[in-house]
Amino acid sequence: HDDLAAHRAFAVLLLLRGYADAAHDVILGATVDNLDEAEYAATHRGQTNWTREHPLTDSADLIHATLHRLEASSKGEGGYKGYENAKYWLAGGPKALIIP
Repeated sequence: HDDLAAHRAFAVLLLLRGYADAAHDVILGATVDNLDEAEYAATHRGQTNWTREHPLTDSADLIHATLHRLEASSKGEGGYKGYENAKYWLAGGPKALIIP
């Protein structure tokens, strides 16, 4: 799974350079054309076919959580503050979609 490691490394490099939105898209395997599908798959692990091409792993969750932690008290995806969103991704395992 060298390709997965490369994606995670690329996401970390983007994050370190200050490109949080781009890092977020890379970690989810998202593009402009599939963003809604990517976010649904991220919150419904195992319930879509997304994970065959874009595996979501604990290491990806850690990078994702770090990204949201850097948002601090700013509101991000789902209307959650960065701190709340980071806790969500650090919890690991399957995610349930919660709409505020």
